[in-house]
Amino acid sequence: MDISNYLKAGYPMLYIETLEPLRAIASIKTAPWESYCWDCLRGVADRDTGKIIEDVADPLGAAKWLGSQNDTVLMVQNFHHFITSVEIIQEIQN
Repeated sequence: MDISNYLKAGYPMLYIETLEPLRAIASIKTAPWESYCWDCLRGVADRDTGKIIEDVADPLGAAKWLGSQNDTVLMVQNFHHFITSVEIIQEIQN
């Protein structure tokens, strides 16, 4: 799945609904952007190696971490459970 046009257009967030999140993450092409994965148990991990980059289990912390990066895509799992938080919505908009 090629999302480069959305990234170039500056979309702050894309929502992909799937029953196979690991397969979806593996299929998403993000080059030349750096790409990482986040979940609420492991934190931020390198997409390719799985190595933990940032031990941040808090979803707001993950959004803030992404905000401090340049040319980076963060693929999050089960984020829909946290998206109702006003702080997370504001961080995404910022």
